Amino acid sequence: MVTLRFKRTLDGDATLTIIRSDGSTAWTPIGPADGIGPMHDLAHLVVERQLMLVDALLGRVSRGDAFPGFDDTSAGRIGSDAVRAEAVASLLSLEAMTGRRLPLGAFNDAVQERCAQMRPGYHAPDLTPTALHALRSEFASLRREWEMLEPGAALDLRFGAGNPVDATPLPVR
Repeated sequence: MVTLRFKRTLDGDATLTIIRSDGSTAWTPIGPADGIGPMHDLAHLVVERQLMLVDALLGRVSRGDAFPGFDDTSAGRIGSDAVRAEAVASLLSLEAMTGRRLPLGAFNDAVQERCAQMRPGYHAPDLTPTALHALRSEFASLRREWEMLEPGAALDLRFGAGNPVDATPLPVR
């Protein structure tokens, strides 16, 4: 079990720190607190947890990897979990930032297109209506918690390295 600490800095930016069970940490700046970075990384948490993608970004960093410079080519090298997580998280965060939700079929088509860009030949399983609803619901809840934080405050979220289903929000003030 690890803790993911999403922090609003006093200067209006945000950071993500992973606190591993052995006490070691990894952190990275994630951009402006009201920008795409925090939304995208919160979406990663939801996607990796609910779809049980243990070899995607947060799962790998929680087990000791460094935060990679993430781009389309690195996603293809590190595996299908990372590719699928990046595609779904990207779409969820885009929906959040634009306020426009895609219908299920269009969402699944966009995931496939993004996966093909990152890893030609890879076909991610389609999301069911229930799965997409659950992803959007949990993501919306975490976004509301993030948006309510004052500068200098953090949102701690539990994430099970071997069992991503154990994520629990723990506000820190």
